[in-house]
Amino acid sequence: MLPNSVAEVIYQLEYPLPASHAQLRFRFSPGSEVLLIPQIPGSHQSPVKLQDLIFSVEAVAVVGGNFDLVAGFFDNFAIAYRLVSLESRVQRMIIEDGHQVQQIQLNLTPAQKNQLLLNAITKSQQAGLTQMYNTLNRNCTTEVFRIIDQTIGYHSAPNSGSQEIFINAPTGEQISMLFANGILNQQAINQFLADSLDATQLQFLQEHIPTISPTALQRRGIKGMELPDLNYELQNTGGGGMIW
Repeated sequence: MLPNSVAEVIYQLEYPLPASHAQLRFRFSPGSEVLLIPQIPGSHQSPVKLQDLIFSVEAVAVVGGNFDLVAGFFDNFAIAYRLVSLESRVQRMIIEDGHQVQQIQLNLTPAQKNQLLLNAITKSQQAGLTQMYNTLNRNCTTEVFRIIDQTIGYHSAPNSGSQEIFINAPTGEQISMLFANGILNQQAINQFLADSLDATQLQFLQEHIPTISPTALQRRGIKGMELPDLNYELQNTGGGGMIW
């Protein structure tokens, strides 16, 4: 990667999932694409250019295991901070799973765009696979926003009308409202998790787990214009020049 080569940062929301998945798309300036250099000695393969990289934070299960929102409360998954090609994400999200991917442009300065990428890379390197995923306080959304907040120097204001009550899940707008209205409190959550989950409780959990909310971006003053879904973008650009 060349220094100062990030042209655009796009916030992506993938759905439907048990809880919508958040990730960041870094688009590089023409002529400053990421180069993947073959690492096999003697390889004659030419370097591969990538116009886009995706920063995605994900739960990692044991071999053969599947992600589950409830199991995510109890240290059943590691968490990985990944940088992957847009092509590989499109293959999984859209071609294989048939999901929609919403896109929101982030209003950041050129310095912030590049610092955001650097902070994401640094976090990925430091964390490795040493941390555990948690459905509420260490998930795809909270970790993306922690990187964003670190980069732009954002701190929620205490005792303000815009306070994010459920701080560890800043995009959990529904949960924030439940706390604000006194419907939920920490004791109620602990009791809820201690109980054996029946179908009704599981449905409640799935409906109220924090999901992506443009409000969190708006609150930080970085929400740009809504871009066409990635699905539409690919359909109308013939794959966007991607390498398949």
